[in-house]
Amino acid sequence: PTASDILDIKKLIQNKTAELATIKADYLVKKREFEDYAAKRQAIKRELLEHKAYIARIRTLPPEVLGLVFLLYVDDSSQSPWTLMQVTRSWRATALFTHEIW
Repeated sequence: PTASDILDIKKLIQNKTAELATIKADYLVKKREFEDYAAKRQAIKRELLEHKAYIARIRTLPPEVLGLVFLLYVDDSSQSPWTLMQVTRSWRATALFTHEIW
């Protein structure tokens, strides 16, 4: 290569290095934005699930009926009443007062 070719290649390398640095900076900004959107999305999904759970029809069941559902659940020997007690306070109370499941 001639001296002129070497100078041209060095300029090209310098320009591409600068372009790469700019692209990397843009990438990092976009990555942070994406992570922020992903976190917001997850927070909204959690909030939506909480709202749906709050109005779920199973919350309106009387404890006696819920106790019968619990009996059917633990009829399968692989299911434990302890699992039911971890759902909500009212399920815990119902499980404790449904003596047949123990």
